[in-house]
Amino acid sequence: MKFGWINAFGGGIVVLMLIPNIVYAVKNKDEKNLCTNKLMNIIEQVGRYACIVLMWLPLLVWEFGFNSVNDMLLYVLANSVLVVLYWLVFAKYLKEKTKITALVLAVIP
Repeated sequence: MKFGWINAFGGGIVVLMLIPNIVYAVKNKDEKNLCTNKLMNIIEQVGRYACIVLMWLPLLVWEFGFNSVNDMLLYVLANSVLVVLYWLVFAKYLKEKTKITALVLAVIP
């Protein structure tokens, strides 16, 4: 089974994951980076841009194939659950900034 529309679904997922980040950036535009370790800052930037590339890379594929309808439903359901989980953890992070929630926000995408 081939689905060309799955690229639009993937694009929607990426946009839904960017919305909380944009809200955070607008609310905390004057926040300074407290990390003084230059290597850690470089690794963070490489990871951030690699995530963006890896999220958009599947959108360049014109047709995305699944072996069955169940595989497609699992893909859609898993992505939907991850986006909801990401939004819930992000809401918790906005209330109380902890290292664990920051780590979860870095791993979920």
